Amino acid sequence: MDFEVVSPIQNDVLQGHNPKSCDWEPIKNMNDPYVQEMGRFAVMEHAHKLCGVGLTFIRVVSGETMMVLEGKKYRLVVEVKEEIVVPCGPSSSIKLYVAILLDKPCHKSWKLLSFKPFGLPPFGPGPVIIHNNDS
Repeated sequence: MDFEVVSPIQNDVLQGHNPKSCDWEPIKNMNDPYVQEMGRFAVMEHAHKLCGVGLTFIRVVSGETMMVLEGKKYRLVVEVKEEIVVPCGPSSSIKLYVAILLDKPCHKSWKLLSFKPFGLPPFGPGPVIIHNNDS
Protein backbone atom coordinates (compact mmCIF):
# COMPACT_ATOMS: atom_id res chain seq x y z
CA MET A 1 0.00 0.00 0.00
CA ASP A 2 1.49 3.32 -1.12
CA PHE A 3 0.51 6.57 0.50
CA GLU A 4 1.94 10.01 1.05
CA VAL A 5 1.90 11.97 4.24
CA VAL A 6 1.03 15.62 3.75
CA SER A 7 0.64 18.45 6.19
CA PRO A 8 -2.80 20.04 6.66
CA ILE A 9 -1.70 23.09 4.64
CA GLN A 10 -0.49 20.89 1.78
CA ASN A 11 -3.79 19.04 1.90
CA ASP A 12 -5.72 22.33 1.57
CA VAL A 13 -3.62 23.35 -1.43
CA LEU A 14 -4.02 19.93 -3.06
CA GLN A 15 -7.79 20.26 -2.67
CA GLY A 16 -7.72 23.76 -4.17
CA HIS A 17 -8.58 25.43 -0.88
CA ASN A 18 -6.35 28.11 0.50
CA PRO A 19 -8.07 30.07 3.26
CA LYS A 20 -5.60 32.97 3.03
CA SER A 21 -6.11 33.50 -0.69
CA CYS A 22 -9.89 33.83 -0.89
CA ASP A 23 -10.29 37.34 0.49
CA TRP A 24 -10.07 40.56 -1.49
CA GLU A 25 -7.67 43.06 0.08
CA PRO A 26 -7.96 46.79 -0.68
CA ILE A 27 -5.16 48.40 -2.67
CA LYS A 28 -3.65 51.06 -0.46
CA ASN A 29 -2.02 53.25 -3.12
CA MET A 30 -4.26 53.97 -6.10
CA ASN A 31 -1.57 56.26 -7.54
CA ASP A 32 0.88 53.36 -7.87
CA PRO A 33 2.00 53.46 -11.54
CA TYR A 34 1.69 49.65 -11.75
CA VAL A 35 -1.99 49.78 -10.72
CA GLN A 36 -2.74 52.69 -13.06
CA GLU A 37 -1.01 50.97 -15.99
CA MET A 38 -2.97 47.78 -15.32
CA GLY A 39 -6.20 49.83 -15.48
CA ARG A 40 -5.07 51.39 -18.77
CA PHE A 41 -4.32 47.89 -20.13
CA ALA A 42 -7.83 46.69 -19.16
CA VAL A 43 -9.50 49.59 -20.99
CA MET A 44 -7.37 49.07 -24.11
CA GLU A 45 -8.06 45.32 -24.15
CA HIS A 46 -11.80 45.85 -23.81
CA ALA A 47 -11.84 48.66 -26.39
CA HIS A 48 -10.48 46.25 -29.03
CA LYS A 49 -13.75 44.29 -28.80
CA LEU A 50 -16.03 47.29 -29.33
CA CYS A 51 -17.26 48.75 -32.59
CA GLY A 52 -18.41 52.36 -32.82
CA VAL A 53 -17.53 53.16 -29.20
CA GLY A 54 -14.27 54.76 -28.17
CA LEU A 55 -12.99 54.26 -24.64
CA THR A 56 -10.29 56.43 -23.11
CA PHE A 57 -8.73 55.50 -19.79
CA ILE A 58 -8.83 58.27 -17.18
CA ARG A 59 -7.70 56.58 -13.95
CA VAL A 60 -8.17 53.73 -11.50
CA VAL A 61 -10.35 55.06 -8.67
CA SER A 62 -10.55 51.99 -6.43
CA GLY A 63 -9.24 48.46 -6.33
CA GLU A 64 -8.65 45.21 -4.53
CA THR A 65 -6.30 42.26 -4.91
CA MET A 66 -6.53 38.57 -4.16
CA MET A 67 -3.76 35.97 -4.21
CA VAL A 68 -4.56 32.93 -6.38
CA LEU A 69 -2.51 29.94 -7.47
CA GLU A 70 -1.76 31.47 -10.89
CA GLY A 71 -0.59 34.82 -9.44
CA LYS A 72 -2.66 37.76 -8.24
CA LYS A 73 -6.14 38.91 -9.26
CA TYR A 74 -6.92 42.60 -9.40
CA ARG A 75 -10.45 43.98 -9.24
CA LEU A 76 -10.22 47.59 -10.37
CA VAL A 77 -12.85 50.30 -10.69
CA VAL A 78 -11.71 52.40 -13.64
CA GLU A 79 -12.96 55.78 -14.73
CA VAL A 80 -13.39 55.89 -18.51
CA LYS A 81 -14.40 58.49 -21.07
CA GLU A 82 -16.82 56.80 -23.45
CA GLU A 83 -17.32 58.36 -26.89
CA ILE A 84 -20.07 57.23 -29.24
CA VAL A 85 -20.44 58.41 -32.82
CA VAL A 86 -24.07 59.24 -33.56
CA PRO A 87 -25.60 60.85 -36.70
CA CYS A 88 -25.73 64.32 -35.14
CA GLY A 89 -22.08 64.13 -33.98
CA PRO A 90 -19.98 62.52 -31.28
CA SER A 91 -21.37 62.10 -27.79
CA SER A 92 -19.21 61.47 -24.74
CA SER A 93 -19.70 60.65 -21.09
CA ILE A 94 -17.63 59.59 -18.09
CA LYS A 95 -18.43 56.12 -16.74
CA LEU A 96 -17.12 53.64 -14.18
CA TYR A 97 -16.28 50.05 -15.09
CA VAL A 98 -15.10 47.08 -13.03
CA ALA A 99 -12.16 45.24 -14.55
CA ILE A 100 -10.88 41.94 -13.22
CA LEU A 101 -7.37 41.01 -14.29
CA LEU A 102 -4.94 38.22 -13.59
CA ASP A 103 -1.34 39.26 -13.01
CA LYS A 104 1.09 36.42 -13.69
CA PRO A 105 4.44 37.74 -12.47
CA CYS A 106 6.33 34.58 -13.42
CA HIS A 107 5.16 35.00 -17.04
CA LYS A 108 5.35 38.82 -16.89
CA SER A 109 1.81 39.00 -18.28
CA TRP A 110 -1.65 40.36 -17.55
CA LYS A 111 -4.92 38.81 -18.66
CA LEU A 112 -8.25 40.64 -18.70
CA LEU A 113 -10.85 38.30 -17.20
CA SER A 114 -13.86 40.62 -17.02
CA PHE A 115 -14.84 44.19 -17.88
CA LYS A 116 -18.35 45.32 -16.91
CA PRO A 117 -20.14 48.58 -16.17
CA PHE A 118 -19.99 49.37 -12.48
CA GLY A 119 -23.23 48.64 -10.68
CA LEU A 120 -24.11 45.42 -12.50
CA PRO A 121 -24.19 42.25 -10.40
CA PRO A 122 -22.13 40.85 -8.80
CA PHE A 123 -20.03 44.01 -8.27
CA GLY A 124 -22.53 46.63 -7.28
CA PRO A 125 -24.00 48.74 -6.26
CA GLY A 126 -21.27 48.77 -3.69
CA PRO A 127 -19.21 51.43 -2.08
CA VAL A 128 -16.53 53.03 -4.20
CA ILE A 129 -13.73 54.85 -2.50
CA ILE A 130 -12.50 57.48 -4.91
CA HIS A 131 -8.98 58.67 -4.27
CA ASN A 132 -8.25 62.22 -5.35
CA ASN A 133 -5.02 62.76 -7.23
CA ASP A 134 -4.62 66.08 -5.39
CA SER A 135 -3.60 64.48 -2.10
